[in-house]
Amino acid sequence: MAVDTLEKALAEVGYGRWQVPVVIITVVVHMLAPVHMIGSTLLNAQPPFRCRDGSQSGLVNFTTSTPSFVLRPEENIASNTTDTGDFYNSECLVGTAAASSSSSSSSSSSSSSLSSERRGDNAREAWRLTGLALCPEILQDDSIFSSTVSMEWNLVCERSWLRPLFQMAYSVGSMVGSTGGGHVSDRYGRKRSIQIACGINLAAVLGMWFLPWYPGVLAARVLSGCSIGCMILPVFSLALETTPSRHRTMAGMLLGTSFSVAVVLFAGVGYLIRTWRLLLLAGSVPLLVVLPMSFLVAESPRWLSQKGRGHEAAVILGHAATKNRVELSPALTSALRDLQEESQVKEKPERSEALDLTWGERARAWLHRMTVYMRFPALRRIIFATMGIWYLQGILYLGIILNANNFTSNDPYLYLAMSGTMDCLAILLATPLNMRMGRRFIVGGALLVAGVLLLLDLAVPEELWWIRWVLVMTSLLLIAAAFQVNFMYVPELYPTVIRSRGFALASLAGSFGFLTAPFITDILVQKSWWAVGATFGSSGILASLLVPLLPETNNMPLPDTVEDVELRRKGIKAAKKSKGSQEQGDETKEMAALAADV
Repeated sequence: MAVDTLEKALAEVGYGRWQVPVVIITVVVHMLAPVHMIGSTLLNAQPPFRCRDGSQSGLVNFTTSTPSFVLRPEENIASNTTDTGDFYNSECLVGTAAASSSSSSSSSSSSSSLSSERRGDNAREAWRLTGLALCPEILQDDSIFSSTVSMEWNLVCERSWLRPLFQMAYSVGSMVGSTGGGHVSDRYGRKRSIQIACGINLAAVLGMWFLPWYPGVLAARVLSGCSIGCMILPVFSLALETTPSRHRTMAGMLLGTSFSVAVVLFAGVGYLIRTWRLLLLAGSVPLLVVLPMSFLVAESPRWLSQKGRGHEAAVILGHAATKNRVELSPALTSALRDLQEESQVKEKPERSEALDLTWGERARAWLHRMTVYMRFPALRRIIFATMGIWYLQGILYLGIILNANNFTSNDPYLYLAMSGTMDCLAILLATPLNMRMGRRFIVGGALLVAGVLLLLDLAVPEELWWIRWVLVMTSLLLIAAAFQVNFMYVPELYPTVIRSRGFALASLAGSFGFLTAPFITDILVQKSWWAVGATFGSSGILASLLVPLLPETNNMPLPDTVEDVELRRKGIKAAKKSKGSQEQGDETKEMAALAADV
């Protein structure tokens, strides 16, 4: 009865003023994410540089170290200078030059090390000591970036392997946040999870601002990844759980445009603020809105009902009706009253029983729940299919961005703004199609076509660069569309009792995809020129083959229990379900006990 009551109540409440705080906090959380998720593009970029051995005569033997963005010579050196084509050559000293550099650089005075080798009026920064054998003194081009993490700690030459750790630290934190945040959200509520994540994110930002050590910054990056993972999943679940079924597709899709807009804004702010610490603070300003808003939003009525707190859910829904200026029908008002009275009887015994359990008993109960979940065919298929799809789409999405040399300009700000624009365009195009054709068609079709286009890109000659540009950019658009649809599709697949944890599991698989992508673009490309394109294309096609394993959820009520998921697999609508289904037998009773989530 609770499922039908909540669905009918949300349908009568409609979409209005009551949902405004939820929309605001969802939008602002999505606007906070880019500085952490993709901020390394600007925060940790390595501009072109030049090395010398300290004697100002050691620029002879080199080995190439590829920079993040290769600037054209005319962008580096003033037009009135000569022989400047390879001034910022991003090359490290080797052989005798490197061997002699250690003694010469240590004996040279600070005034000598800070004296610049200048070319006309274009010199931008003094040479400085690095402590590196292959680059004792460095001169970095600051025409694009005034200060980045890589520039501050000289992450070049033998230290270049430390540079990717900045992005990897976030991905590791995101994995922890996704799994831990899902558990906190399902156990303590969507609202409490958002508040905890805000505190962690504030600590991470302050840590990166004040810490003068690179290991400390990496630790703060792990915290930032943990907080964003712990924040996005619950806030999106809250947005979907407070939206009536008929509005869920539109709301779920359009809320995702806030992230795309934030990426474009982040590129603009980055263009104005060229130092990484100030840019980090500017990008974290939305946190000042999220923190107070987290105390103003209402808890999810669905979560409250599943936790035996139906009286609170009934009060919130009654307040929602008043806020949206609608009057609930007498029958629904009576149903909410019954739900309130029923939960008041159940709540105290369930809570006291949960508090009596030891940590060992809770761990055993958790393992038992996991094995029970796997015994249900529909839920089992959803778990494995969503994990596979998110892992592969994570590889595709980040991999194309990292492999941007095929289609982007040399301007990182323009490229970042272009990526956000493509994301936004993908969502706007996919929204009407999603409402008409459903989730499976959009996700499966977009991933399949993107994979095929990436394979076709391998057959295009280098001289036809504009065709390659169109193919890869179209693939990026399609993958962004599939990603956004999946962001609202996955929470709809899982029941309320484990929705955040199911969403977290899929997000965890996506984080592993993000970790895999750099290995493909940086290591696999060295084996063969076609390996990257073939891997990305095959990933898109393989992901599309997993989509038919999932049910369609467009305009369908959200499932509240595992029984609802199993009934949906058999084609039984939620409105016709009976609470005591004989077909489920003992398994239904067992899952009802697990719903308490001790």
